[in-house]
Amino acid sequence: MFVKFKCELRKDYKVVKKWQAEFESIRIYKEHFEFVILSQKIIHGIIGETFRGKFASFPDFKVSCLIYNFRERFDNFENLSKVLTDIDAATVESALFYIGKYHIKS
Repeated sequence: MFVKFKCELRKDYKVVKKWQAEFESIRIYKEHFEFVILSQKIIHGIIGETFRGKFASFPDFKVSCLIYNFRERFDNFENLSKVLTDIDAATVESALFYIGKYHIKS
C-alpha cells in the first residue's frame, strides 16, 4: 500500500519536529482494524472498541491505551505518549487522523 502521511511533534503548541511516515498496510475489518506504519520504527497497531471506548494496542511493544475520536489529535497524543515514545505517539496520532479523515467515520 505505502500511503504516505505527514507527522509532527508539538510541544507547548509549537511544532518542534516534522517527518513523513507511511502505511505498509491497513486492514479494515468489521469490528477492528490493523495497520503497519513505517517510520523511524516499524509500528504494528490494532484499533478496536470496547464498552469503555476505542483502544489502540501495539503487540510488538506490549502496550495499549484508550483513544478518542480519530480526529482528536491532542487527547490521542496525550494517551499514546503514556505508552509510546513522543515520536512514536505523534506518528500513530497522525496515522489515526489520516485514517479518520479518509477511511473511517468516527
